[in-house]
Amino acid sequence: MRKLMVALSFILMFNVVLNIDKTDAASKKISLKLSSGATYYGEVKNGKPHGKGTARWGENKTYSGDWVNGKRSGYGVYKLNGNGESVTYTGNWKNDKQNGQGNFISKATEEYGMSRIQKGTFVNNQFKSGNALTVYFDSYYQFSHEDDDKYIHFMTFKENVNKVLSGKRGNSLITQISYYKKKANGLFEGYRYGYEPESSGASYSVGTYKKVTEAEYSYFNLYNGVNDSFEELYYLKEKYTSGRLSKAEKIDDIDEFFTTLDNNLAKRLPDMKPYLKTFTTLKNELK
Repeated sequence: MRKLMVALSFILMFNVVLNIDKTDAASKKISLKLSSGATYYGEVKNGKPHGKGTARWGENKTYSGDWVNGKRSGYGVYKLNGNGESVTYTGNWKNDKQNGQGNFISKATEEYGMSRIQKGTFVNNQFKSGNALTVYFDSYYQFSHEDDDKYIHFMTFKENVNKVLSGKRGNSLITQISYYKKKANGLFEGYRYGYEPESSGASYSVGTYKKVTEAEYSYFNLYNGVNDSFEELYYLKEKYTSGRLSKAEKIDDIDEFFTTLDNNLAKRLPDMKPYLKTFTTLKNELK
């Protein structure tokens, strides 16, 4: 009996050692040259990156994080620096592309023209929903929010951004607003406003809208409702029914147009208030 116990103990110890060796072999980090031209250092399975590892494409481009069968999948950080711009994506990946929750930040010099931050859901390297802020150095800030229920966008010139974020509601402070809330039948109910005091461009529409997607871009067309737009010497009032222009009327009373425009904007500005804190957070992260 004692001999049997000793034999069993030896077998058990041998299996433990063998399993430890297998674990060490699986987690061992090695260097590889990838077909993409990158150099890789990390965990490998069947000759491919698998597990944790880092890939480098030259001096300015890296990915560090999870890999599955040679592709970036799981959680990781991608960085790119060069040509006056630094890009960082931190979040989820699948099949070598940004898929799932993530944060994208692009910071640029003023020569490059703009910086951007996006926080939310990505699908195949495209930002699909969440909060985003773009800063155009020569002119304005552009904020957007999108979820399953609504889409919100507004824009303000750089010289007005601090006034807007402090809660001031002057009609000329925000130059564009779009607000679309999903309805049960697939349409969106809302309004769209645009106003540039120093130019002749001004418009306001309200009603139901239809979302149109082309490639990776989406926009909203007025489906049922009214669109008023300023046309230098008059303003044009248009009515849309089932996506088609059903009536158009030229009106000479410009004062009436701008009075109506300002009144409508004053009613809509409170819709933006819940998003000003997020706007501020994104703005600070882009500094």
